[in-house]
Amino acid sequence: MNTLCDLHLAYVGKRNLYGEVREFGKQKHQSENFETVMEWLKNLGKMNQETSQREVIADIKIKYDTKSVCAKTKVAGDACHIFSWEWQDIRDT
Repeated sequence: MNTLCDLHLAYVGKRNLYGEVREFGKQKHQSENFETVMEWLKNLGKMNQETSQREVIADIKIKYDTKSVCAKTKVAGDACHIFSWEWQDIRDT
């Protein structure tokens, strides 16, 4: 997994990302947006492990040129799933 498109496909396929997130390491060919999302997911996993919460639910918004993506994720134990993925147009102001 190296791109936001891969993350979108994981969302569509309802794939558990826990192992990939836990083992994530930055590589030269990955975009800054992808690295940001993966580090965010990794931190959610740590938060879930270090607290008494059964699950952690959070969302992130990443901006592109004319679009942004809003992703909502749930981490519980050894499961990490993106359960919402929305592309939005960015309006010029």
